[in-house]
Amino acid sequence: MKVDARLQAYLGEAARAHEVPGASLALLVDGAVWCAATGMLDITTGAPVTPAAPFQIGSTTKLWTATALMRLVDAGQLDLEAQVGEILGADGLGDAPAFTGVSVRHLLSHTSGLPGDYLLDLGDDAGVLGRYAKLCAGLLRQHAPGATMSYCNTGFILAGRILEVLTGATWDEAMRALVIAPLGLTRTVTLPREALQLGAATGHVPGQPPEVVPRWEVPRTLGPAGAICTTAEELVTFAQVHLAGGVGRDGEKLLSEAAAAEMARPQVAVPDRWSMGSHWGLGMALDTWGGRRVAAHPGSGAGQFAFLQMVPDQRVAIALLTNGGHAARLYRELAWVLLRDLCGLEMPAPLAPAPVPVAEERATAGGAVDWASIAGVYARTGLRIEVEGRGPAAGVLRIIPTGSVTALAPQQVHELPLRVVEAREGVFATQVPHEEAWKAVVFYRLQDGTPCVHTGLRVALRVA
Repeated sequence: MKVDARLQAYLGEAARAHEVPGASLALLVDGAVWCAATGMLDITTGAPVTPAAPFQIGSTTKLWTATALMRLVDAGQLDLEAQVGEILGADGLGDAPAFTGVSVRHLLSHTSGLPGDYLLDLGDDAGVLGRYAKLCAGLLRQHAPGATMSYCNTGFILAGRILEVLTGATWDEAMRALVIAPLGLTRTVTLPREALQLGAATGHVPGQPPEVVPRWEVPRTLGPAGAICTTAEELVTFAQVHLAGGVGRDGEKLLSEAAAAEMARPQVAVPDRWSMGSHWGLGMALDTWGGRRVAAHPGSGAGQFAFLQMVPDQRVAIALLTNGGHAARLYRELAWVLLRDLCGLEMPAPLAPAPVPVAEERATAGGAVDWASIAGVYARTGLRIEVEGRGPAAGVLRIIPTGSVTALAPQQVHELPLRVVEAREGVFATQVPHEEAWKAVVFYRLQDGTPCVHTGLRVALRVA
């Protein structure tokens, strides 16, 4: 690891501009790692961020869980087409309707049809994933397995339970044995007490000044979907495996070349191709920029935000870990410059609707939105989405929580603007209050003709 003074100065200036309390950055270039760190781990203590400080990486954990399962595929202990119900038969779930037709591949590619955000806190003991799997047996699927991509935390928690069943260890123990230890990672952990012993960062809620989050840890139940804490350096060290055909930085063979290639192979197209990527592989988002393949997986924890970007043809990885503020803006600024300078790669422009006068002019010329075909009520577990036209090129998106599926992160009712991007393709954009970025809202039909909407990487089916 090398600490670069210019990178350090650039990171510090950019983090302050975006009101990020603390940040750690690592670049993997030609097998070498360059690091920089800035700011504070916790504004109440003033402890400085160093490259050795672990941060929560949230959903980036999913790529680690998928990698561990692919090691079992390599060992002949797991088939990606194996049925989830059969594997979980030991839990008495062999006949659970929720798992009928759902394979391990479906779980790792977010195509299982299970409700995506069944987020529960079932305690801090070693049996939480087993109890969680039994509760999932009663869930109603939102669509048939393989019908579409819909981001699914639930599926990755179940993938963690499968890892436990096949190894006889807890998910935490299996991750250490299959991924963390073989790569020689000493500052990557899965349990809160381990992270705090290593001087981990604390998340912050935006404000003037920012405030420390009221709850630091991610519930153990959610471990396989989002509990890993690591450093930026160790995150790009892990990423090396996915840039070099399964081989780590020190030459250790973590995955076969075939397994690594399968993880990076597009498994399903993503209707909302702007949020993370145009396709999903096994545990990672995939895209093509300027004819070149890229892979990524961001994540968020309790007031913390992680970003991992990989460019396979250059074997370059960028990891940015932050503990609050306008982290996405910071990442975009840094990544735009670094990808250009290191890889000659230009990030795509963010999604944005046409200005209202332009959209209305297009509508007058024959490009008006067919609101009759898309207006109505859409639903997914825990959420109701109402779509209403308000003119030839604009409408309203009403987001209404309907249950306690996401009780760990309560939501409010929002009435959001809906602006056309490309009417013929069903692509619109909406904007959340106090955020500059536009988010995609894509209307389409499943193969069986069911109308649906894809936003926030999740699908909702039309019900009225």
